Amino acid sequence: MKNTIFILLASLIGTPAVAQTIASGQAAPAFEITMLDSTRVNSLDLDGQVILLAFTRTVLPSSPDIACARSIGLLTLIGKELIPRFSREEELTILPVIMHYRSRQEVIRFRDKYKFDFPLGLDVNKKIASRFTPDATPRLFLIDRAGKIAELPTTREFTGEERAA
Repeated sequence: MKNTIFILLASLIGTPAVAQTIASGQAAPAFEITMLDSTRVNSLDLDGQVILLAFTRTVLPSSPDIACARSIGLLTLIGKELIPRFSREEELTILPVIMHYRSRQEVIRFRDKYKFDFPLGLDVNKKIASRFTPDATPRLFLIDRAGKIAELPTTREFTGEERAA
């Protein structure tokens, strides 16, 4: 299942290779995410599950009037491909988290405009994301059942066989 997620994500969105504060094999930091509907998700309550943590943003930090195309693509992929495909996996939790936004209302408008009908987390002041990545670029992290960061998607070209898988 893990390899399928990586191949699907990396081949469809292409994650840039940049320096990260946390690497494959390291323990994931504990976190608690407040969702847009005000419920809270605590990583300690997800012990033993695989967690796909997707940090996204609503706008470009340098151009706050321009929606972030990479985040729109990633969230569309999550809503149209990953959630339907893996929703029956009881040991997989998909957590899309908006890490860069100006207000809760902005996130609601963003969600409604692009018709994202799944829960979104809010990372106030990028407090959670900063424990995983040094910048505000959309990023994916897979946390394995043991609570460690699993292999991260790369930008290498995938073979036709890998894409088909």
